[in-house]
Parts: sequence; C-alpha cells; structure tokens
Amino acid sequence: MRKNNVSLILILLVSMFVSCQNSAGEGSHLRGNDGILLNNNLTKKDMNKLKDFVKKSSEYANTLVSIYNRYISASNDVKTYSGCSKDKMSSCDSEEPSKIRIAGVAKLNDPELVKGFKKLADLIRGANSQTLDNAIKHFEEDVKAALNKTGTDHPVGIGGEIARKAADSYLKVIDVAIEAYIDALATVTTSSSEFNTAVGKFAEAARRLADKNGVASVGAIDYAIGAIILQKDVNKATEYAEKFGDETGQAFSYAIKALNATYRGDTK
Repeated sequence: MRKNNVSLILILLVSMFVSCQNSAGEGSHLRGNDGILLNNNLTKKDMNKLKDFVKKSSEYANTLVSIYNRYISASNDVKTYSGCSKDKMSSCDSEEPSKIRIAGVAKLNDPELVKGFKKLADLIRGANSQTLDNAIKHFEEDVKAALNKTGTDHPVGIGGEIARKAADSYLKVIDVAIEAYIDALATVTTSSSEFNTAVGKFAEAARRLADKNGVASVGAIDYAIGAIILQKDVNKATEYAEKFGDETGQAFSYAIKALNATYRGDTK
C-alpha cells in the first residue's frame, strides 16, 4: 500500500515537472539563437509578429533602394538640363539638352517604376500609407504632364520647368517612402511596454539618420532591425551605423545597442 502511494506521488511530481516545462515553452520565456533568454515580456505571438515585420522590412528596403538606383540618373539628367534661369533658357531649350530631358522623363514614365512605388505602399498598408499613396499619384500626374509637352506646341522638347517638376516628384516619392518606412517601424507594438519604448527611441534615431543621409540610411536601418530580431551580428549593425561618420550615425548605433539589450532582457 505504501509502495503504491510512493509510486503515485512520483508520477504526480513528474507530471507537474513536464507540465511546467511545457508551459514555459508556450509562454513568454523565449530564447535567442544562442540560447540566451530574451525579454521575458515578449510572447511567441510577439516574436512571430516581429519576424514578419523583419521580412517585410527587408523587402521594402531592397525595393526602395533598387528603385532609387535604377531611376536616379534619369531624375538627375532632367534636373541638370532644366535648371536654367529665364535669361539663359535658350541654351536649355537647344536640341541636345531637350533630348536629354525627354529621355529622362521617358525613363521616369516606365510602368515598372510606378509598380515598384505601389509595391512599397502595399507592404506598409497596415500602417499610415496615405501620404505615400498621394505622393505616387502626384508623381504620375507630373510625369504625364511633362510627356504631354512634347509635340507641336513645344517642337524643341519638353519645357524645362515642367520636366523639372516631374523629376522633383520622383524625389518626393523617395523621401516620403523613407518616412513611411520609419513610421511603420514606429507603429510596431508588443506585449512588452519596455520593448515598445525602446522601439520608439530606435525609430526616432533612425528618422534623424534618414533626414541627414537619405536613401543611404535605409540599408543600415534594415540591417539593424534584422540583426536584433533574428539575433545575428549586432556589432556589425552598430559598425554600419557608425560609418556614416556624423552624430546621427553615432546616435543610431547607441539606439541599436539599447534596443538589442531590451530585446534580450539585459536591462534588468
């Protein structure tokens, strides 16, 4: 009888131990790739949400940088050959500059460009993408207006002023897309108020970096997000930030370290 009681107690203890282990696995105590316990206020649902954001962030950043690299030369050509003052407009309206402007606007009219811009808007559709949608719409209108100025009413080529407006609209979409990217980052929320606060500070440092360095900052921001959430080489992310060589790069490096520490629970 006593033997049976002891056996029953052992079975109950083992069951309780296994139950506790399973609860820990299903609850908020999660570990990084190196086995170190992460912020104990982050749940599996939080982690899945963050990893999904990393995936979208990477796709957004790659698309944005690709768009910039592919079309910036066309925008620059248009601006370069449409920047004459009124008293020197004849030189801008001569045949060669006009041809360059026309070619530049034609490239900005590439359907793949608008398709890429709209892809960016779709990737952050859950956040506030209205400003980006509006910028894309204005860009399409300005490019169409510039194209309509070729023909009999402007036999030499596209008028400088309206061509320049199309190029400026392209750059405006790029700027708005960067702002929208950081706005989307700032809206990331989890079960951890401490982590959410750190994300807000990280986003603000990223915004200052972008204001100062433009598209060049996008890769650094994306790399940092992935390094922290996927627990890759965070040191390389901070080095990347510091290579900007200004106060915004240094501040972003500190923000990376702070967010990573909070994510890993090192602040307690």
